[in-house]
Amino acid sequence: MLAKCPFVFLLAVAAVAQDRLTPESLWQLQRVGDLQLSPDGERLLHSVRSTDLAQNRGSSKLFLLAFDGRTPPVELGAGSMPAWIPGNVQGLVLADGKSLARVDPRTPTVRSDLALPAGFGNLKVSPSGTHIAYTRDVKIDPDLHDRHQDLPLANARAYDDLMVRHWDSWKDGTYSHLFVRALAGGPEIDLMAGEAADTPMKPFGGAEQFCWSPDGTMLCYTCKRVGDPEASTDSSLLLVSAEGGKAESITAGMPGFDQDPAWSPDGRYIAFGSMARGGFEADRMRLFVHDRQTKTNTELLPKFDASVHGLQWTLDSKQLFFTVETEGTTQVYRCTLADKQPIAVTRGRHQLDGIQVSPDANTVYALRATMERPAEVVRIEVATGAITALTDVNGAAYARLAVPSVEAEWFPATDGKKIHAWVVKPPDFDPARKWPMVLICQGGPQSMVGQGFSFRWNYHLMAAQGLRGGRGQPARIARIRPGLERPDLARLGRAGDAGPVVGHRRDAGAAMDRSRALRRGRRQFRRLHDLLADGPRRRSLRGDDRALWRVQPREHVPGDRGTVVRQLGPRRAVLELAGGAEGLRQVLAASRGRELEDAALGDPRRAGLPGAVRSGAAGVHRGAGPRCAEPAVDVP
Repeated sequence: MLAKCPFVFLLAVAAVAQDRLTPESLWQLQRVGDLQLSPDGERLLHSVRSTDLAQNRGSSKLFLLAFDGRTPPVELGAGSMPAWIPGNVQGLVLADGKSLARVDPRTPTVRSDLALPAGFGNLKVSPSGTHIAYTRDVKIDPDLHDRHQDLPLANARAYDDLMVRHWDSWKDGTYSHLFVRALAGGPEIDLMAGEAADTPMKPFGGAEQFCWSPDGTMLCYTCKRVGDPEASTDSSLLLVSAEGGKAESITAGMPGFDQDPAWSPDGRYIAFGSMARGGFEADRMRLFVHDRQTKTNTELLPKFDASVHGLQWTLDSKQLFFTVETEGTTQVYRCTLADKQPIAVTRGRHQLDGIQVSPDANTVYALRATMERPAEVVRIEVATGAITALTDVNGAAYARLAVPSVEAEWFPATDGKKIHAWVVKPPDFDPARKWPMVLICQGGPQSMVGQGFSFRWNYHLMAAQGLRGGRGQPARIARIRPGLERPDLARLGRAGDAGPVVGHRRDAGAAMDRSRALRRGRRQFRRLHDLLADGPRRRSLRGDDRALWRVQPREHVPGDRGTVVRQLGPRRAVLELAGGAEGLRQVLAASRGRELEDAALGDPRRAGLPGAVRSGAAGVHRGAGPRCAEPAVDVP
């Protein structure tokens, strides 16, 4: 069901007109977020972030939407991280980055109320309305300055384990801990005191990774309590008293990611997402429910071929709403505890996130984005799936913009499976002309390249601006088929599994310039030889170049740490190495590796490989989206 979605971008080469999206106008678009539905379901708080390019600074304002059909959105002033106080018409908002402020929607007014420590984030108000939970960094491990206090100006770093840098941040000895504090003021309580662990988990976790119990006496949070966090995905869900104390795990014996708890309003269940296999970041995120009475965990949708996110209970504790990535889009689904069947609520080409369910469960509020436009607030009718826009903060900007067209494409791969792709065309696309092309495939394979609007990888901007120096007319396209995202990824690690990892069109290389392809092939196999050879020597690939074209890997054998040989054209092999040179040697040995090495050395008489190499998915390069798409072997 789920599909990885490579993208083809046909890029304009004409001069950029004023009605095209530019890097500057991209950053001037406003960003809607932080949806928070009031407990009575009659109002919605959300933030709008704007960027001042001249000042190189961003700012966020809070807005209130009332659903009486008469009141337009009301600006409440500067603020972010909104939350409602249960049993009260008031809300809370981080007013200036340093203190909480009360918001009275009836006035509306904002009044400064409670000072908070530096680094405050992920605010959640207790169901009783008397306390708040939040996270902030706490220093646990000593750093270089703690060890050498006589060198206060030193900028060196010292590490004695592998957790040196995660994503974009150096490990500095601090950990994100969960705190509780009375809303009226008073001391804060560190619920993870002394622990060298994080909640939310870094680098991408947020407030979805902890929740209050309905009576406000306990919290459930996500944490990775392992000795080798750099190599493990064994996170747990822990229960702890709001007054502090020993935390209790409710996911013992579950070796993969367990995260994002959602406590049912009646207090009996905790829904959460869980991956089955340890050490594998891209497994299917299964929907589990923990029963507080029986102390058992049950998978609610064991046959559902999808990952679930954004869990939201209905007020009667009988249904769960969640989002699902499917065929390059993100949709809203629901299921009941009684029927245990996934039901699609929405359809269409969009990405829906940040869902909020009304008290009667008849309406869902969400953020909807597409490749062309950033997110806006929408209302979704559960019975019909009808979607109505509630905001249009970027309407004036888009009234002046020429928008690219986006089309879906399905086509068969050489193994008979269907491959899904999006084609993004420039606003003035003329099919009679030749256009440069950019091909983007998903990375990971944790995430698809779907119908979202990124301020980093923006496909609208790419199509509108063109590609500097881009020329040529690639006639055919090779794309990764969707099998890598399906929950049966375990089959990739079994010997005898048929079908290539990467499907391709049989004429994919028809338009490739032969001499250029041969030059690339030589460089590619030299790098392969360097991995196999003893020492740094490099042999020239002189002689019959046809040897490069005769290596057509197709046989599948198990290997260590996921060495993968992928065929992107009818006669072109591309190597991705995830397990190191030794892992490569082992896999090649299992699949007539001597012959592949001979091919690397340019021997046309001994390069007749009918087979190929592929191993388990656990070793495929890990990362989310195009950000981590660098191969382990630099293939030009």
